[in-house]
Amino acid sequence: MKEKVCQNCGKTNSYEDIYCQSCWSQLSLCQKTSQLKIKNKRLMYYSKLSAYFSIIISLITALLIWTIGRPLGKTSLILGLYVMALGVLLFFICLCFYSIIKIIDK
Repeated sequence: MKEKVCQNCGKTNSYEDIYCQSCWSQLSLCQKTSQLKIKNKRLMYYSKLSAYFSIIISLITALLIWTIGRPLGKTSLILGLYVMALGVLLFFICLCFYSIIKIIDK
């Protein structure tokens, strides 16, 4: 695992956080919530980014399946539609994850 240094006392952490466990327990509630909001914003950014990447990748994959598999006829069309459906499903799952984090962050 990646080690980081505590921003408060300078000790190395065995987990990916900016504070060690003892410094985290000494922080006020306001400081803790501000740190959690920063983490939530990062999660929201990554979930939105993965949603857009999933729809783009599924579109490209479906187009490749349709163009390469033309001699197969209906089989390539059905396979391309399945790939598109999975991409759209993944897109909505990522957007649901984004909206849940946004609701929790308020």
